[in-house]
Amino acid sequence: MSCIDYSQTAENHQCLLILVKHVGTQLHNKTFLYLWERVRRVSTVHIPNHQRTIWLRYKRVYPVDNNEWGDFQAHRKVLGIICVGKCRNMKEFEEIFENYKKIKEDYASTIFNSRLIVFGMNRDGTPMEEIHSEEDQNQRSQTSCDLSDTDTSSKSNASSPDCDKSLLDNSPSSTIDSDSSLPERDSGNNNPELPTFSRTVSKENTGAEVVFYPDTEGTIDLEERLRELIISLFFVLEGKRLDRSFERTEKLQMLCAPFEKRDLQGIDTDSKAYKKKCTGRLRKHLADLCLQAGLPGEAILHYQTSLDILKTVNDWLWIGACYEGLSSSSVILTYPQQTGSPTLRRNLSFCVKRSKSKMDEIKSRTGVPLHIKRSISNGYDGIGTQPKSCLDPDDIIEKYKEAIMQYSKSKAAAVIEMEASIKACRVLILQRKYLQASDFLQNVMYINVQSTNEDKIQRYSTLASLYSQICFHRKAAFYRRITALQSVNPQVAQPNWYQCYTLLLQALDGYGVTMDPRQFTKNEPCGWPVLQMKVLQELIFSAKRMGNPQLSVRHMTFLLHSMLDHMSPQERRDVATTLKSNTARCEGIPQPLATDSGIIFPPVSLTKLPIVKSFKLINVAGHCCPVKLPSSTNVTSTKSDCHGLFIYTPLTFGEVIYDEKVPSKVDFRWVAGDVCEVHLEVYNPMPDDLHVTQMSLLTDGVDMDVFPINAEIPAESKHHLIKLSGIPKTSSDLNIYGYVSHVYGVRSHCKLKDIPYLHNVQHVIEVVPALPHIQVSTNLPKAPNSPPKSLDGKDIVASAVAVLYAGQSVNWIVTINNIGSQMVEMLELSLSCKTEHRRALQKVVLWNQEAINCQLPLKPDESTNIPVSLNGYNYFNSDLDYSDASSFTPTHSNTATSKSSTAPKKSIEATVTISYSGGPGYRESFCRQCAISLHFEVLPTVTVQRWDVVPGGSYDRCFLLFDLLNQSGHQIEVQYTDGGHIIIEPSQCRRIGIPFTRCHLPEQDDQCVVKKATTCDVVCPVVIEPVDVWKMYIFNCIDIRWSIPAVNATGKVSLDNIVWGTSQMNLMKLSPIKWTVVVNSQFFDVTNVPQVTVGELTSLHITMMNADNVDAYQAELNISCYQDLGCGSSWYSTEQQSSIIGIRSLKIDKLAQGNSISHECHLLFYHSGVYKFDIQCAYQRQPSKTSRTTASKCTTLSPVTKMKDNSYGGDGSTSQAAAGEPVNLGRTSWKCTPIVLIKVLESRTHHL
Repeated sequence: MSCIDYSQTAENHQCLLILVKHVGTQLHNKTFLYLWERVRRVSTVHIPNHQRTIWLRYKRVYPVDNNEWGDFQAHRKVLGIICVGKCRNMKEFEEIFENYKKIKEDYASTIFNSRLIVFGMNRDGTPMEEIHSEEDQNQRSQTSCDLSDTDTSSKSNASSPDCDKSLLDNSPSSTIDSDSSLPERDSGNNNPELPTFSRTVSKENTGAEVVFYPDTEGTIDLEERLRELIISLFFVLEGKRLDRSFERTEKLQMLCAPFEKRDLQGIDTDSKAYKKKCTGRLRKHLADLCLQAGLPGEAILHYQTSLDILKTVNDWLWIGACYEGLSSSSVILTYPQQTGSPTLRRNLSFCVKRSKSKMDEIKSRTGVPLHIKRSISNGYDGIGTQPKSCLDPDDIIEKYKEAIMQYSKSKAAAVIEMEASIKACRVLILQRKYLQASDFLQNVMYINVQSTNEDKIQRYSTLASLYSQICFHRKAAFYRRITALQSVNPQVAQPNWYQCYTLLLQALDGYGVTMDPRQFTKNEPCGWPVLQMKVLQELIFSAKRMGNPQLSVRHMTFLLHSMLDHMSPQERRDVATTLKSNTARCEGIPQPLATDSGIIFPPVSLTKLPIVKSFKLINVAGHCCPVKLPSSTNVTSTKSDCHGLFIYTPLTFGEVIYDEKVPSKVDFRWVAGDVCEVHLEVYNPMPDDLHVTQMSLLTDGVDMDVFPINAEIPAESKHHLIKLSGIPKTSSDLNIYGYVSHVYGVRSHCKLKDIPYLHNVQHVIEVVPALPHIQVSTNLPKAPNSPPKSLDGKDIVASAVAVLYAGQSVNWIVTINNIGSQMVEMLELSLSCKTEHRRALQKVVLWNQEAINCQLPLKPDESTNIPVSLNGYNYFNSDLDYSDASSFTPTHSNTATSKSSTAPKKSIEATVTISYSGGPGYRESFCRQCAISLHFEVLPTVTVQRWDVVPGGSYDRCFLLFDLLNQSGHQIEVQYTDGGHIIIEPSQCRRIGIPFTRCHLPEQDDQCVVKKATTCDVVCPVVIEPVDVWKMYIFNCIDIRWSIPAVNATGKVSLDNIVWGTSQMNLMKLSPIKWTVVVNSQFFDVTNVPQVTVGELTSLHITMMNADNVDAYQAELNISCYQDLGCGSSWYSTEQQSSIIGIRSLKIDKLAQGNSISHECHLLFYHSGVYKFDIQCAYQRQPSKTSRTTASKCTTLSPVTKMKDNSYGGDGSTSQAAAGEPVNLGRTSWKCTPIVLIKVLESRTHHL
């Protein structure tokens, strides 16, 4: 045989072969293909009244020499011919009919019946007129409606094997138009207008019938006509079968294969061997006819009988045919095909697995009992079990092996041997014995057959298909690649590059290559990279020769991306150069690429050029970071800030899926309208410099203006930084999921989920509304070594250094310039420092917040100045020691001693934080904060070493004494109250006295503390302590100023660290008891001291009025006499010097407010001298209702004092109640001031 049928199956032995030919030139190829598909659907015909099913096989091209093998195997014989053509007149019809006759003559020895289907003529065979009558138009219209209904229900899948796929692909093409077919002419029509030629033809060719149709819309009865043809073939075949069954032995005929006919000359026809050979071959031919007639069970018996006869004469070729026929019959009975009515083909666009095709049908036919599987049996209808003579599945394969072995003994039967191997392989696929099937396929390659290039292409394609079915994907890919290369062999006149490209594309799966870069990179290594690169290069070349440059660029991009790790530096350079030259004519696009065949290639992103090691979102500068306003933290909060309780449980509820890559939300925010950056750390694996152009970010969720950049990465650089930036326009959650790059002419959308070195599929960041942006400057010098951040983590945008003397004050100007696009509507200042400096910082830096608010809003490009007062707080007294006492005054002095006369300078590191906001961000409760680093140095000047209070010349006057120490290195001039002026040299200590008018000191009131805390100009994060109102009052009354001419500095002496004792405070207060003292009927006056003589009786009258705001209970008046020794001490034991005649101590139960009481006693002096009288009144205070109410509201102690104990006769000292306690009942004692003095003279002096 000259042509090998690679679509042969075991079931073909029971099929009747029908040749379908396209005759003439008027019928277009598309119309013929449509009719060909309709003919192929008639794959089985049930013979009425015979309970048999006839199987059919159609061919469009069948060589005549193959038909000559019909005696050897009956299924190779063409039994029917169907010719299809088109004509418009009788002349064209004669040409078609002549072609039809020639085809019949070529197969005249084997055909039983034939049909000629002609389109373009009326059903009676007359030519169609140009203008049709209205009746004919209505008739065709009705016919068209019927056709639409019939065709819809008749479209189905052909259950017979695909006989001619390769030939269908190579069929000639022609122009497509709307020509169609028509219903056939009634065979019994005796129309008188029928042409003589047609009538002659009908008479002369009684075995053929011509069917006329106007067009394809009228071919409703085409399938029925085909069934009639097939039934006629069956009856002819059945007659021949019966004739062979009853053929006499005297008329035996020698059936021969075509190559055996030349060996019949000179053979002895009367020999017994010859007769046995004839008998065996005829019996084998009878078995073939039984198999085609639908009797496979009877065919098995005839094959076995023939086999027994032929074995005796060693007729090896026909023995092999018997083995093959026996195996085919057993396959037909064991694995019957579905012969029911054809059904509609399922649309693969629905949700159905595409792999459910022929393999699923094969699996469904495997291993299932016959009586369940067979719907319409082949031969033995109604019998539920197989015949006893049917072979087992294993025996079927053994018989195939025997048949192939017998075929191999004859070189002329090489084609038969090859087809038998393919049939056996397909049977083994049904049995799922894939390893044995591979052995038969391997035998196909060893058979030496002279074949053409097209035959080789079909052979390799068939082997690839069979290897795929037995899951030998790599070997299938190998044969597909061989087929592809064979289709473009230089010896081929017209290379088919499209076929080459299609086959190479199908071969990629076997080499472990998928065109989806995501799946290819994620899968485990499969296959050899060298082979994969070679196949991809061949695919690229075929796509280029096919005339699709975009497809070639896509595959070359995939090659560079997927095989980069397996390429040498030179290979990388060569591929990159080729890609760059191809993209110069056709740029690579990041969209999916669809082909004409329906294949869609996903985009290939060059994520390895360059390789991204890290992808990091950069926070904005610290002074530009948006923060929530402190006042809105508890009121307005974003969803991300509302965290609930964290509860850990080891229990797992349901299936938990952990993804390797999850979205990551950063812990900072960006601001709309500001430039934001993303830093990429990349690596260039190429041996040459990599030029990346138009690189930008891929974002969604927020409209963002991105700024493309161009980068040049050095060859094989390990670390290279690329900065991508953009400006978000609106506020929301911004998703950054990749970047865009343009490398070697290929535009790529590189997504983070496709980059293996990164762990986040996208970065989510919150973008807040637009905020203003300010620039800060000051009028003070900058600090040389300013820290980048403050103690609380804020960015330092400016620094200032201030050097002041203790007590000096300067103005610090902070300039705010609005350089943003939003107005500044809120501007606040705050201070922060170390813990040990917090108390002092409240008095160092002062500003007026109300004055700042008056300058708002601050428009863009405008500036404002904020005055800040810097005070040199004198906290050098903190180094003084108060534990040592001195003899400044006998009883009331306080002393502070220092370790040295000079002190070093003090430094304070503070941060002034500026919080500002405005625009949409302010309405969303966001602001920005920047900080100014303030380095504050305080130099020592004048400190108070000692202080005391002494009574004045009257009851409403006293003197405050201060010892001032010059701790600076310069001469200091000091000015104080009433024009006092002194000069203090360095390290010198001098005393000054300042007159002070005694008064009622203000009471401590918590309302004052709260008011001062709310209106204070200083905003500092320190705990506000109760204000000492007495100290503040005294400090405001005393003004001690200094000046240093050498440095042109002035300031005020600080008295903040002075602690006034209780006795000192009592001397500065006006007594709540008003005293009136009369000595010898004269009011006492310190300027006119009364004089008496020794032994003279002196009267002392004391009047005491309660001027306090409460009643005095359990009051006690005590009178004591003592002498001042003049050396800083007093002598109270004066019983031998004087006597008090009368009551020395007076007790009063109650002295109401505003009432007074008088007491009189007499004095007798025994010696001369100056006597002093200590007159004290101690009483228990009973607070009034208003005082009690006030006390319950206060948080600090009022000036009312409490005795150390509740006993009478206190020593004149008082103790202050603890702060925050209400006023309780307590003893208070007040002395009469000024002290009463009496000068006692000697009696003789008096006499003189």
